[in-house]
Amino acid sequence: MLGLKISLLQLIAVAFGIGLLVFIHELGHFMFAKIYKIAVEKFTIGFGPELIGFTRGETRYSICLIPLGGMVKMKGEDIEGVTGASDEFFSQACEMRYSHT
Repeated sequence: MLGLKISLLQLIAVAFGIGLLVFIHELGHFMFAKIYKIAVEKFTIGFGPELIGFTRGETRYSICLIPLGGMVKMKGEDIEGVTGASDEFFSQACEMRYSHT
């Protein structure tokens, strides 16, 4: 096997490192949703079956089996489910500001 030996501890360390990067990335989405007063329905690290999770307020926080991704699901981000409520993703105003020098 080409002399390649990978220990269980190394696999766990890599999974933890990727999970940490995913967490930081998704936390950025979560924080900006909260800054713009968009309701967050789910904050998930990983995919597949949920290992542990809890609900606080309107948000379900979960850690799933495979730590190679994550998700922040905001209220009203699916165009079919938009009701026009002020805390929905598609109800936010889009503003683009340009700096002219």
